[in-house]
Amino acid sequence: MATGLLQLSPPRRLNRQRLARARAAIEPLHTSPAVIPALLAIALILILGGSEGGFSPRSWYPVAILLLALLTVAALTVPARRPIARSVLVALALLAGYAAWSYLSITWADNQGEAWDGANRSVMYVIVFALFALWRLSRWEVATVVGFLGLGIAALGLFVLLRADASADALPYFLDGRLTDPVGYVNANVAFWFTGFFPCLLIATRREVNPVVRGLALGGAELLVGLTLMGQSRGWLFSLPVILVLFLVVVPGRARGALAILVVAAGAVLWLGPVLDIREGIRAGDAPEPLLDEATDALLLTTWISTLIGLAVAFADRRVRLSERRSRRISAAFVAAVAAVAISGATVAAVSLGDPLTRVATAWDQFKAGGDESGGDDRLSGAVGTNRYDFWLVAWSQFEQHPLTGAGIDNFQQDYLARGSSTERPRHTHSLELKVISQTGLVGAVLLVGAFAAALFAALRAAWRREGLAGATAGIATMVFLYWFVHGSVDWFWEFPALGAAAFAMLGLAASLTPERQRDTGQGTAARRLVRRPLAIGAVLIGTLVGGAGLVPPWLAQRHVDRALEVWPTGAQEAFDRLDQAASLNPLSSQPAVTAAAIALQLNRPYTADASYRFALARNPRSAFATLEAGALASQLGRPRDARRLLERAGALNPRDEITQAALRRHGRDGKVLDAAEIYEEALERSRQVGGAGATGGRR
Repeated sequence: MATGLLQLSPPRRLNRQRLARARAAIEPLHTSPAVIPALLAIALILILGGSEGGFSPRSWYPVAILLLALLTVAALTVPARRPIARSVLVALALLAGYAAWSYLSITWADNQGEAWDGANRSVMYVIVFALFALWRLSRWEVATVVGFLGLGIAALGLFVLLRADASADALPYFLDGRLTDPVGYVNANVAFWFTGFFPCLLIATRREVNPVVRGLALGGAELLVGLTLMGQSRGWLFSLPVILVLFLVVVPGRARGALAILVVAAGAVLWLGPVLDIREGIRAGDAPEPLLDEATDALLLTTWISTLIGLAVAFADRRVRLSERRSRRISAAFVAAVAAVAISGATVAAVSLGDPLTRVATAWDQFKAGGDESGGDDRLSGAVGTNRYDFWLVAWSQFEQHPLTGAGIDNFQQDYLARGSSTERPRHTHSLELKVISQTGLVGAVLLVGAFAAALFAALRAAWRREGLAGATAGIATMVFLYWFVHGSVDWFWEFPALGAAAFAMLGLAASLTPERQRDTGQGTAARRLVRRPLAIGAVLIGTLVGGAGLVPPWLAQRHVDRALEVWPTGAQEAFDRLDQAASLNPLSSQPAVTAAAIALQLNRPYTADASYRFALARNPRSAFATLEAGALASQLGRPRDARRLLERAGALNPRDEITQAALRRHGRDGKVLDAAEIYEEALERSRQVGGAGATGGRR
């Protein structure tokens, strides 16, 4: 018996030790459960990133609904450690005001279905900001959340790279030789990879972090920069100097960060050539697989080397301790050296490239002239022809026409088709500032600028006044938002929820760390639920119901539309029934009717298509394509006067469209009966040639 008991005692002690370790591991979740919804929200953002950046309503609507549920549960159950800073409350109130104004803009928008989606996207960002700003996490918790974002994006990048490299046909992963997977729009794809760079930089440079994790983070930063360059985005390249200057200004411990950036830049020597050669080779007609294989090998090798360097530096960093005074001196000297190298490099580049003022003037003239956005063989240093300047002129004209209210959120395409100069059909302005002022007017601009100013005030106070890991994390989180804002000033990143949600999450997280002037004394405050009183609980529940009423119907309608597109070849009646349900769920959108008309044309049901296009025009009278198709159907069904009227209106709505002008010529010159199905196929083929959604939104 005694022997048996002695034999059993070690396993019991081992079990007790395991139980104690398990309890210690989950203890932080008891003391600060707010980290749970934060990590879940980051996981949802990563899922959006792998789902076309969340661009499709079928991707981002369910995520927005889940985030609303997370916020509601957190507000009712999760305790807050300290009172919320006034600047955070002001930012949240102004941001919510902007979302409310966006909803109000539906009433004067021409395309009310698009406006409803745009307003819902705005409220999604309010939810994300609130979820991260209203609860203050500890320094380790915020670093964990930020690190999860960075390492999660790096892991997704590694998966995409290996999947593309292993594919028998790598061409679908690229557009014009530039990596476009998984987001679909090249510039947004680049922005998604670079969003993870600064969080990886934080983890790689902090002494407090486990050395293995630090090594992986530095390798992740190297990988993300390589994937970023694989997209060859000029917007990113032009934004980079501004971002690096902001990094030196905003982030504490900048010497460590600058050193890590230099390590990553040094590693780029090994992979830069093969990565940039992919586009050149594909444009020259070479098979992409060998090019990608060489670039992948070089990038993975460099990533592994950077990981080992990060691991070695991390172990050495734990052994070497410098006084604060000496550390500051070394930091200042290092930053000065980096600045000197940067200035010298810029000077050499300016001398070798010629008169910089002349080059800037030439580039500006090319930019204003518009044209091919591919940039030729040398995209990053070649001509900067683009139609963005034309987009911006039309956006500014929208503001001049509606200075106070704007044209309605997400209402840009119809005005551009009527007033623009290029043959593109952009749905968005390609500039955050011009989007806001042209679509929501001065009122929306004041609300959003005020929200950003209040949130950045709180975030920068946290970065500059909090010490150690908390201050560094606040600075890095702020940089994620600033990068999104700077690069988004010349692109349309607001419409990609994976990018927008990450930016607002990090801004909220940084703002939550702001030190209170009087109350934040370090003595602690009893943790209490954020919402406790019955009246406040009722207000939260009502707000959740209202938010759900705005988010759920368009999502369900989109599901019916998607299902109809799947089943119509074998179940036409089910498809039409689902589209009827979609039209009922979303009474503002013309999409269900346009989809029903397209299916009817495929089934050779011209009368059904005619009724559907008329219904679509009742909801969106300025739809150029629906007007064109309605005119063609009127011609086909023996109503020449209606046909002429509708075709002329289609020509006025989209005067530069070749298909519309050809239909007008055929009908007007010969009195020829038009074929709506043929015109639909022409438009569909053109859309395929420019990359699907790129025909209407600039994607692909």
